[in-house]
Amino acid sequence: MKLKALVILLLLTITVQARAWRIEGEMLYLEKGDNIWQVAYSLTGDGGNWKELWATRVDTSVINPFHAYPNMKFKLKSGLFTWNINKKLNSVNLDSSSIFLNNQLQKSTLVSSKSKETNNKILGLDYSFARIIIPVLVTLLVFLLGQLINWFKGKLERITEMKSIKATIEHWILFVEPTINSQIDGCNKFVKALNESTNLQTERFEFSSMLVDKLQQIELRELIETIMLNLKGEEKTKAKMIFNIISQVEFLVKIEAHIQNNYEKFHSYTEELMTNWNSAFTQFNSIMNETSRIVNEAEPNCDFVTAKNKICNDFLSTKEQKPLNKIFDELVLPLESEVDKYLKTPNKQLVVNLGYSIESLKIIKLKWETHKTGHIQLNEGYAKKISDVYNVLKTVASELKKSNFKPLYLIK
Repeated sequence: MKLKALVILLLLTITVQARAWRIEGEMLYLEKGDNIWQVAYSLTGDGGNWKELWATRVDTSVINPFHAYPNMKFKLKSGLFTWNINKKLNSVNLDSSSIFLNNQLQKSTLVSSKSKETNNKILGLDYSFARIIIPVLVTLLVFLLGQLINWFKGKLERITEMKSIKATIEHWILFVEPTINSQIDGCNKFVKALNESTNLQTERFEFSSMLVDKLQQIELRELIETIMLNLKGEEKTKAKMIFNIISQVEFLVKIEAHIQNNYEKFHSYTEELMTNWNSAFTQFNSIMNETSRIVNEAEPNCDFVTAKNKICNDFLSTKEQKPLNKIFDELVLPLESEVDKYLKTPNKQLVVNLGYSIESLKIIKLKWETHKTGHIQLNEGYAKKISDVYNVLKTVASELKKSNFKPLYLIK
């Protein structure tokens, strides 16, 4: 499209410089491409004289000067005026001798003009050729200069855009610092709550979105690579910055999802253990009472029943809610010791079911402790890793702030 416009402009330039009309005797003839204004300008130096010239036309049926056609004739001898050697309009009456002399003078002037044009040169070129080629070259130069300006303007706009994106990344890293620290605090508080927990129960976790997913909503990888390509500095350093930004942001997005998922698993499994504990403890209480009745019937005033009753009475003597460790220390483990003693007697089968029930409670307690310890370690790891990753991002932001772009924009 640009080439087509250039060709049209070139043709117009050449057309404007060409002169096709001719004078033969007293008659002026038009050629294709001529217009009355141009002819009047060429003859008199003033295109405004076209009306006087138009009035001398032979074919008066043409009344629109813009509808002039090739070979249309104009009579220079009209009885009203003629064109003199200085191309100025004289309002005089002419006779045949003055017309003859004027024609001879015009021919002499044309020969002299052609001779002068032949001898004159512009920039080493013939005058007739130079007045055509110089406007063409100027037109080409202006066209190319415009293209060059547009090219530099486009590159400047892209560099400005890259600077804006670079600044956005720098500011984003600083912007998310409070939310990242809030997530770290949430992990640490959860760890502390689990360490201090004495009962089998869920603990509250304060989740805080780190907002790292906002940066991923743009074409992060492509933009970062394009920015780094246009930055000054060593390629090794820039490659490291690319890796650190992309990998650390991706890690933070993933770890945020992991934190949520793992807490949901913690909460779900803890509720499952609580349900199992309640069921197992209810069964334990029932089996314990049944075992006491059977043993007492088999062996009245048995030491096992006496010890069991004392352990239960001591455990129930305080009305406060017992934590899990106290339940085991004051009830489950002492009863287990008495069961172990009775299992050595000939009637050991009478307490076997109670022994199994105690083992079920111990297994649930072990699962809870393992479950709790695992999530303590997991969230400690989350807090440390998030802190380390954010420190890397802050280092990258500092390096980006000190970096400058190359003078020309490079496309990735």
